[in-house]
Amino acid sequence: MVVNANVYDSLYAAATTDYLQVDLTQSGGSAVTSSGGRPEVNTTHAAGIAWGSGAITAGAIASNAVTSAKIATDAITADKIAANAITSSEIADGALTAAKFAASSLDGKGDWNTTTPPTVAAIRSEMDSNSTQLAAILADAGTDIPATLATIAGYLDTEIAAILEDTGTTIPGLISGLNDPTAAAIANAVIGATVESNGTITLQQAVSVILAAVAGVTADAGATLKDPSGTATRIAATINGSNERTAMTITPSS
Repeated sequence: MVVNANVYDSLYAAATTDYLQVDLTQSGGSAVTSSGGRPEVNTTHAAGIAWGSGAITAGAIASNAVTSAKIATDAITADKIAANAITSSEIADGALTAAKFAASSLDGKGDWNTTTPPTVAAIRSEMDSNSTQLAAILADAGTDIPATLATIAGYLDTEIAAILEDTGTTIPGLISGLNDPTAAAIANAVIGATVESNGTITLQQAVSVILAAVAGVTADAGATLKDPSGTATRIAATINGSNERTAMTITPSS
């Protein structure tokens, strides 16, 4: 017997390598309608019963037809629900009421209906006992900050007292002395000023030496110069053979 290759391959080959071609043109004595090579499903009948408008209602679905056990664990997840699939406008008013929840349906779903909310006193006690931050704040406010303020206050007291003393007595006294100098004080200040940068000769001493040089009594061939009265020696010069002064000893008046 000669058969087509696909028939042989599908029926007799050791490993099925092909399939029989089946073309369906009728079903139940009626022509089959198809779309894209696939038979269409008649959605107007099921099990010989015609479906009319409103055929699928809550009453037509068995009470245990849809249960949590019949829904896969990951069948309904957040990523399978569109972002705007459930909004307030899509839930009818009164759809979620106490009467719509079965008795005890939320039991065992947490302790929302069995735990008494903590009182203000309990919350405060918990914060006092276990809040390290609150304890730190209380320590700062109760001890550290007052101690720091006391130190600052003590420092201000001493510094302000010194400022008050300066402004009340010391500075006024200095100003008063500047505002009322005597003639003697001025004269002493002038004649007591140092006029020699390489020594400590005051103006009064320098004048006595100058007076001896220009108007004093001389001795030792002019090497010794005394005051005009010839009493006190003011200048004693050491002179070499070239009449050069090699050393000078002055004794000014005090």
